[in-house]
Amino acid sequence: MNEEGGSVIGKLSADKKSWTTAEVLGYGRTYTLSGTAKNAGGSTALKGSWKTAAPDGIVSVNISPREDRVVGIAAPILVSIGTDITDQTARANIEKAITVTTSPKTEGSFAWIQHDDGWGLDWRPKNYWKAGTKVTVTADMYGVDMGNGLWGEEDKVATFSIGRAQVTKGDVQTHRLQVFRDGKLVHDYPASFGYEGDPGRVTRSGTYIVMEKHDLYLMSNPTYGYTDFKAYYATRISNNGEFIHANDGTADVQGYENVTHGCINLTYDRAKEYQEEALWGDPVEITGSSIPLTESEGDIYDWAIPWEDWITRSALYGSS
Repeated sequence: MNEEGGSVIGKLSADKKSWTTAEVLGYGRTYTLSGTAKNAGGSTALKGSWKTAAPDGIVSVNISPREDRVVGIAAPILVSIGTDITDQTARANIEKAITVTTSPKTEGSFAWIQHDDGWGLDWRPKNYWKAGTKVTVTADMYGVDMGNGLWGEEDKVATFSIGRAQVTKGDVQTHRLQVFRDGKLVHDYPASFGYEGDPGRVTRSGTYIVMEKHDLYLMSNPTYGYTDFKAYYATRISNNGEFIHANDGTADVQGYENVTHGCINLTYDRAKEYQEEALWGDPVEITGSSIPLTESEGDIYDWAIPWEDWITRSALYGSS
């Protein structure tokens, strides 16, 4: 029972040789045990007490994609933890407490990733998800030792599904942005990418994901002399400032010349159409530029890390 005299629910094993609790015990509590064990030779009184861990702090986690969301085929699972966890044992404890269940079965792995707001735990498939995949993330975090006196606050579960297989491919050299859906070309947009003559304006080559969608986004870059530029139908693909957005001011060179500050410019109607059909987690593959996408280029760069490197960033890498 607990300090208030309340009973703890439990059950005997099938052979009646052991008893285990059937409810979650609280942090920093004292429990007492009393009873009698009987066998053919007689009976023995049982008595004892124990204390549960008293954390210096409890840590919550959040899982993205959110519950019941439909996302793109490059969507990573983001487990945001309320504090930076750098101890490898603690990281391993956290990974062991999280299960990713998919239908159909999907090969994937966790990796500890430095995000804009600190270290987080991401999971992604080896290759893009199959369209229609169902995913359940079960994070049994209550009672997980996170090191330095920190323990998990509560369990979390999130389910989501993968939508149609849409891949956007941008070729800096041909000045085209093409959208493929379920393997078929559905849009072939003339576009203008980042100006190659200035490294600060180059659209990086690599795989991004659709992160946010804004009907209107005010863009500022004092280094290049603009403030509160009105970008309509701005679809963010990087926290480093890269969007696919409308800019009719570059319409005359879209399809012929790269003049932007790193964003991908389309006409108003094309940017609107693209955004209306995009899902969070859709991959955007950029090729042909002079600078590759790296870990320093934004917040969600999971697909910029080769798989052979990605799996080594799991705290359980190499364990049996």
